[in-house]
Amino acid sequence: MENYRVSSVELPKTHGRYMLIKPLIVAPVLVLISALASYAPAQGINSQESIDKIVGTPVETKTEKAEDDLGHILTLMDNSEVVLSEVRKRTKLDQLEIVYLQDVGMTSMPEAIQKKQEERKAEILALQQTIEGNAMFYHAIDSRGILLRDILAIEFLNRDRVVIYAAGNNPGS
Repeated sequence: MENYRVSSVELPKTHGRYMLIKPLIVAPVLVLISALASYAPAQGINSQESIDKIVGTPVETKTEKAEDDLGHILTLMDNSEVVLSEVRKRTKLDQLEIVYLQDVGMTSMPEAIQKKQEERKAEILALQQTIEGNAMFYHAIDSRGILLRDILAIEFLNRDRVVIYAAGNNPGS
């Protein structure tokens, strides 16, 4: 049997053939592993029980007109940047309420809200991205069919009570 000398280590001649066969063995194994990994089912959040475990807080919803409390909503939109750190820190709530603003939508909304939304576009976008990064808030809105782009403001009423204001109608009503 012939040997190859590499550095100070002698390798048998069969080592060369093994190096050619090794990728033929490893490649199908890697393909099989990746196929099985992509097949593994993810945790679904379609059931109310799963949503409740993630959110951990009962979520109440109601529908209002923005015009009825316009000044308050505009103030909350102004404070979007202030509540960012609070959204990041929250891991538990006693009460979460989602208020659908039925007169605010993609095609029409009160002029004052439209102006404020354009004025505070960066802050509101940062708020929406922060909500996306907090599993509790994100799954609370996602389970109700609310898109992140529909979130206008968040209000922390006390230590354990939060109200999220979203554009549109309650899909459950």
